[in-house]
Amino acid sequence: VSLAAIVSCLLWRGVSAFSVRAFPVRALSVRALSGRAFPRTTTTRTTKVTTRRMAEHVTQKRPLVLGITGGIAMGKSAMTEQLRTVFGIAVHDADAAVHRSYGPGGGAVAKVAEAFGESVLAPDKSIDRKKLSAALQAKRDISQEEATRAFALLESIVHPLVTRDRQEFIAQNSEKWLCAVDIPLLYETMPDPREHGVDKVLVVSCSSEEQRRRALKRPNMSEDKLAAILKRQLSNDDRTSRADFLVDTSHADKAAAKHQLAQVIERLYRVPDRRPSAEIRCVSLDLDDTLWPTKPAIEAVAATSAELLPTLLPKTAEALNGENPYACVIDRNHPRSLVKGDDARLAHDFTSLRRLALRTRALEHGDPLENVETLVEAIVETRSRVAVENLLPCALHVVDEIRSLPGNLTVGALTNGNARPKGHLADSLDFWLGAPDVGAQKPSIAAFLAASARSDAPLASIVHVGDSIRDDVLGALHAGARAILVPRADGKKPTDDDVHQLLKDFDPRLWAVADSLQDVPAIISRWLQQEDDSS
Repeated sequence: VSLAAIVSCLLWRGVSAFSVRAFPVRALSVRALSGRAFPRTTTTRTTKVTTRRMAEHVTQKRPLVLGITGGIAMGKSAMTEQLRTVFGIAVHDADAAVHRSYGPGGGAVAKVAEAFGESVLAPDKSIDRKKLSAALQAKRDISQEEATRAFALLESIVHPLVTRDRQEFIAQNSEKWLCAVDIPLLYETMPDPREHGVDKVLVVSCSSEEQRRRALKRPNMSEDKLAAILKRQLSNDDRTSRADFLVDTSHADKAAAKHQLAQVIERLYRVPDRRPSAEIRCVSLDLDDTLWPTKPAIEAVAATSAELLPTLLPKTAEALNGENPYACVIDRNHPRSLVKGDDARLAHDFTSLRRLALRTRALEHGDPLENVETLVEAIVETRSRVAVENLLPCALHVVDEIRSLPGNLTVGALTNGNARPKGHLADSLDFWLGAPDVGAQKPSIAAFLAASARSDAPLASIVHVGDSIRDDVLGALHAGARAILVPRADGKKPTDDDVHQLLKDFDPRLWAVADSLQDVPAIISRWLQQEDDSS
């Protein structure tokens, strides 16, 4: 199988053969193919061990190149979209490169027309893929040998153009730490990807049943067309056995997909130098227990659930008989805990955990599943509204003060919670990232990388502000950012001895402890002044 197979698949469909439309994903379970699960950054010690394994990142002549591949309808496009939109990773698309080469003035047009006749041209002098498909089918009708020669000829025209396009793309992203190349038939065209400049390969996979279900929902797809496409692709077992990272997209909740990709990003990232002289360009703010207390929102969510559950899921409400419907996802020691196996990949996303609990109960007791989403939506809306209503009186003033500092700083939210952007706070911020967006909670480096991408600021140029030593301060410092610890919204704070014991290994110029949230702008101002003095 070769690049001509890509072209063939394109022709079968008349559109990009491997673009993945919206689908109900079941689980993007990523694991290293060493047989060990990815290390979860759940303790300070784990974070340190993970960080020590990472080589120091320095400016390179080329970025780390991640190849992304997978069979038709396995979720590859969903992964590349998450890379682009959340982590700011540039992605080269081999299918798109083929399309460009076939367009008006494209590099393949003249040679394809010469090889297969000018009848394959469209009025605008591009390659008409349907006409080219007919020409190839005519060869196939003569004999398989003729078809093989025709595809080999087409490959000899297109393959060098796609390769050159990819090389130019990598060169254009030479200053980035990572770029990705989306190659549907990566192993079919690159027996050894490293010889082609691909450093690591992520294979996107799912069960054959789920693949078939998704593929047959596509326009103009039939059983015969799907069989012909699959015949030209390596088996899923062959692909996954050679992968550096595996993503299984069989889970029904897309939150699992985001989590697994975040783990891959964290495994690939190399921590940069921590230089106190780095120019501050962005301030990211934790939300829960930093800008607002979480207790009022938690109580409001409980009240909303208690009010709506008997109406929307009456059989479940009766069976629970007053029991917390979410206990099975909140308490890992619960006798019916659901946070295990594939479902453990939802642990970063409180909304998905609630959905999982309610769906499980509804299926068990015979309540309508569509009402689950109605209840989940009501809960998230309540949680978001009540959180913003309880914003600390000084919060907006602090944001305004940070904005007034020299340097036109970007100011955003980076939270482990699931509150949606609302009210004046949302209007005051440049970005709002929650764990559901990223696919991971702090202290995961992936969370801070997402903030870096959203603010277009290197991690060393970010100051993160939060109430948790573990999630906010240690998370930021391990990622290569600066950090400011503030008291919890309820006034609680760790002792000075605890703080200094936990942070003793870090350069004290990279972190600070504020007596109150209101002190944060003054600390950042002092750091900015030190930058000016050093320059």
